[in-house]
Amino acid sequence: MAKHDKNLIKYGIKNIRIFPITGIDLSKTDGSAYTYSTPFPLPGAQTLNLPSNWASNTVFADDGPYAEQKANLGYEGSQTHVMLTEQFEEEILGDVNGQENADVIPKDYGMAFEFSGDKNKGRCFLYHVSLTKRPDIIHNTKSNSLSVDSDTMNIIAKPRLDTHDVKVKVYPGDALYDTILTTPPNPVERAQAETDSTEGTQEETDPDSKP
Repeated sequence: MAKHDKNLIKYGIKNIRIFPITGIDLSKTDGSAYTYSTPFPLPGAQTLNLPSNWASNTVFADDGPYAEQKANLGYEGSQTHVMLTEQFEEEILGDVNGQENADVIPKDYGMAFEFSGDKNKGRCFLYHVSLTKRPDIIHNTKSNSLSVDSDTMNIIAKPRLDTHDVKVKVYPGDALYDTILTTPPNPVERAQAETDSTEGTQEETDPDSKP
């Protein structure tokens, strides 16, 4: 893992990129099971609120708690934009020339975004995002003060079907930092790179290691 000064605070969201998922081939085990089409920007980001989606179940036996099962289901929440773009409506929602059809199901997608901190910017990639429903239609009348009618989407950031990875977060100096907004990360290659880096660090610090 690349070394960087750790942030004490984080804030902001910008540079959202949408990566439409065009195919999933679970016969591939090298991290390339997901096929994404060309990413496009989704400007006007206001909020991204994704509480963790965590499931747990306690099994009782012998008159008390006996075992506990837990599952990380990713995150579920919402993201708000000043206004969704026509490109998002066409490529993800499936609208054609502004027309919505009830038989068309929105596409799943990957999503990258950037946030700020007191020392470093960070970038994050969500591997598999699904809309739980179409965005609501909201319009309010103009009054003495002008308020903006934003578009809110309810979404689930779920684990990948092949590797079960949910997201990856990187900072400047990381190999993925410069490419994560344009190229979807491969989780298998990422995990292997982290393993190689850890083993290399251990060899450098091991006094018994051979030159």
